[in-house]
Parts: sequence; C-alpha cells; structure tokens
Amino acid sequence: MNITPSIRFTLACSIVVLFSLSYLHGALRLRSNMLKFETFAPETISLPDAWVLSSATLNHDTFAADLGWAAAVVDHGESKRHGRLSDSLEHNADVIATVDRIFLAIYPWFSAAYLNNLGKVAPSDVDRVNNFIKRGMVVHPTDFRLPYSAALNYIGYSAFLEPEIRLRQVEDAIRLLETSSSLSGADESVPLLLAWFYNRKRQLTKDKSDSEKSKKEEIAFNLKLLARSSSPEVRQAIQENLKYLGADDSLVTQVLVEKQRGLDLALLQTQPYLPLDFWLTLQEERLQ
Repeated sequence: MNITPSIRFTLACSIVVLFSLSYLHGALRLRSNMLKFETFAPETISLPDAWVLSSATLNHDTFAADLGWAAAVVDHGESKRHGRLSDSLEHNADVIATVDRIFLAIYPWFSAAYLNNLGKVAPSDVDRVNNFIKRGMVVHPTDFRLPYSAALNYIGYSAFLEPEIRLRQVEDAIRLLETSSSLSGADESVPLLLAWFYNRKRQLTKDKSDSEKSKKEEIAFNLKLLARSSSPEVRQAIQENLKYLGADDSLVTQVLVEKQRGLDLALLQTQPYLPLDFWLTLQEERLQ
C-alpha cells in the first residue's frame, strides 16, 4: 500500500496534536493538584502553657523562650504563606513572654507580625499589640525602642476613625514618645514625631481652651528636649517648631545659653587640671 505525502503529513500532524493534548492534560492535572495543596491550611503550631514549656526545659527559661520563638516564627511563616493570620500567634507570644519576661525581641516581633498580616486594622488591634508592648516596657523600663515602636503603631491606621478615638490614640502616642525621649539613645526623630502628634491633637480638640493648653504643653516639652538634645540638626528643628508655636524668644535663648554652659563645663572637666608641659618639666627635673 502506497502512502502518499499528503497522508503522511496528516498522520504526522495527528500524532503531534495527540501528544500536545496529552501533555496539556497532564500539566493541568498537576496544576490542579498544586492549587489544592496550596489552599490546604495546615494546623497551627500552638505552644503548651508556660509552666509546661518551662518544666520541659528544666526551668532553662532562655532556652525555652528560644525554642518557643522558633516554633512561633515557623507557625507565622506558614500562616502567612497561606494568606491568613495564625490563630496561635497571640497565644504563642504570651507564652514566650511569660516563660522569659526579659526576652526583648518578642514584644516588637508580635506587633509587626500581627499588624502586618491583617487586611484591615481596627483600633482594638492596635490596642492589643500596644498593651503587649507596654507589658515589655514594665520589664525593660530603660529601652527607648519599646515606647517608640508603640507610638508608631498609631500612624497609618486612622483615616476613617471617629475623632474621639483618634484623639485618645494621639494622646497615648504623645505619652509614649515623651517616655522614649527621656531614655538614653532615643531616636532623633522623636521631636519631629512629637510635633506632628501635638499638631494632630490641636486639630482634634474641639475646645479652644484645651487647644491652647495643648500648645503650652508642647512648648514646655520642646524646651526640655532642646536642653537635652546633642544633635545640632535636631536642635535646629526644635527651634523652628518653637518659633512656629510662638514660644518666647527669651526662653529659647536662655535654654540655649544654659545648654552651651553645660557643654563648656563638660569639656573643662575632661581637660587636665594642670598643663601637660608642667608634668613633662617635672619629670625631666626628677631624671636630673
């Protein structure tokens, strides 16, 4: 039987089409199985109660907290990969903070993990993470980062809140930033953030007398910041804010003069009481 070129071409095309359909069918089945796997939500990792975890590690609290945090990070990562918030996130953070109260990293980590994985952040969510950070502030009263990070949580989630709720948040942010500014190593952006929050407070305050009181409080606190600040750029920013608030120039000048006097005194105390040449001369005379 002779096969003409046209028949051979038709058969070849049919074989290619069959192989293509078979490949596409297999690829679609594989993709379907992968989608089913990706949408499958595994069970969350929930740590045992604090006393159980502590007992299991023979009261080695730091080791127990490290193990708990590793499990909490894995649980959060898996939940985030599947596009949801872990049901055990808050429980795990509470267990770790209970087992080892001085485990500093758990406080800002829970805040970031909780808020960054929510589609819409409600005031109650911000209160939840800030209450946890304030729990850490009791244990670490000298760490400026905890009140600073708690204050930052009030930025970015308040566009459609009631003015009363927003005013409460602003006042709490001011208290947190004032606490942070009084601690060693405070971030240089604190004065600028305080100025912004004080301005928001005046905008949200309906009573004019309360608004004037808020302005006086801001001037008084900025004068304190000016006296404490060691950065020329930050001092310049504070002076500009005081000028905007209408602060008395004589008060600002007085603070700057006292600040300079303190710097001069500190410099004088670091210098030797007697000139260096005196000690060299004395040493030469003793050698003779």
